[in-house]
Amino acid sequence: MRTPSIEIFLALSLALLNDVGAAKSKNRKVEEKPKIGLALAGGSITAANICGSTMRGFQQQRIMIDGEERPAMDAFDYTSGLSGGNFPNLMYAFATDTTSDEILDADGINDPTQITAEALREVPEKSMFAQFTKTIIPTVLRAMAGSFVFGWEFWPQVVYYHFLEPLGIPAHQQMGTDVKQREDAKPTPVVEFSMTGPAEGYPDWLHEHASRKVIAELREAGAADPNVEMPEDWIEIIRASVDAAMAIGIEIPPGYDEFYQVSPESVMNALENSKYQVPVPFFSTPDEVSSLFTAGRLEFDPTSNKTAEPVDFVPYVGSASDEDGIFSLERLLGLGTALLPIILSPNLMGSIIPAKIEELIGDPLTLSVPTADGNMRIMSFADGGYNDATGIPALVALKVRKIISVQVITGQALTLSRDPLYWPVANVSQVVFLMINVK
Repeated sequence: MRTPSIEIFLALSLALLNDVGAAKSKNRKVEEKPKIGLALAGGSITAANICGSTMRGFQQQRIMIDGEERPAMDAFDYTSGLSGGNFPNLMYAFATDTTSDEILDADGINDPTQITAEALREVPEKSMFAQFTKTIIPTVLRAMAGSFVFGWEFWPQVVYYHFLEPLGIPAHQQMGTDVKQREDAKPTPVVEFSMTGPAEGYPDWLHEHASRKVIAELREAGAADPNVEMPEDWIEIIRASVDAAMAIGIEIPPGYDEFYQVSPESVMNALENSKYQVPVPFFSTPDEVSSLFTAGRLEFDPTSNKTAEPVDFVPYVGSASDEDGIFSLERLLGLGTALLPIILSPNLMGSIIPAKIEELIGDPLTLSVPTADGNMRIMSFADGGYNDATGIPALVALKVRKIISVQVITGQALTLSRDPLYWPVANVSQVVFLMINVK
């Protein structure tokens, strides 16, 4: 049993996928084939569940591709994940000794009225949803032990032990060569993440300076027309999201509920005037890491106790393993879901976590990035939510022209407490489905 809005979304999406499947069956030249992508938005485990469930719905539907009836998931060229959307994104693509039907529990319960706590306990272990219903606390303790004894990176251990190891995915294996995508998983997975400044300035620059000058200038530039007409439902979604963030202590600049009209030119001017003091968007396929950000010199204002030299940034497309050793699947998933910089910020849990534990789990995830002078610079990286909330930009960069987007708005301010000890485990969520044609 589905709601009417879900039925309409599925009908429209399947019509689009059928068109694409038919086009791919006509032996057109490669460059004429329309590429289609599924964008999986962030929102922690809630988003993982919702995005995985959307993938499950496509797996259950059959369309014609190359003259045969196949799961609608096979029609996608790419699945792009942002934050929590990366969990189902990579679990679906790389789970071993299983099938797409098994990993997405395609034969499981469809009627929401039949979903009970007991039914959730019986989710097949080969399904990704089995991991979404288990507590992560034992995994966190295991990862902390690995960091303490062996000096391993904390967050990649967490995502490996909890999400990848149970699916038979080997650890410490090179992406693209040792770790292979499962044969019946057709879309290429894409992971968005953000470059969050030089490693030596982490995390202070991120907490004290990142994006602040740009936001201030854009607000000033748009102040001449503060009453931009926007759909009321979108305004309410934005306000609910920001209220939820503020309710758990995340600092939001004043005026978040005012909407300003800004042009692409004013955005570029603000970036330039701030010396590009913003997180830089990156994304990765199984074979290569990319950033098409076109800035020149990135500068970093000194923080209360750290300084960092400027970076002469150049657009980058290449392997992540050349200078950094093994670029494993757990490291990629860690980069795409690393929210620790937010969690450990001084105005959130950083004020209550013991310094020894913060030291154990708080080191940045880093990659060596080439600079304009031919040298390499060690930069810190974190969750792609510092740049995006949708998973769409990476698909556009990959020249995908038809995008189905799953947008997840998690958390409501009325049910969140400022005291982390009383945060609810689950919360109210809103889901928005979009179909986008890129020209």
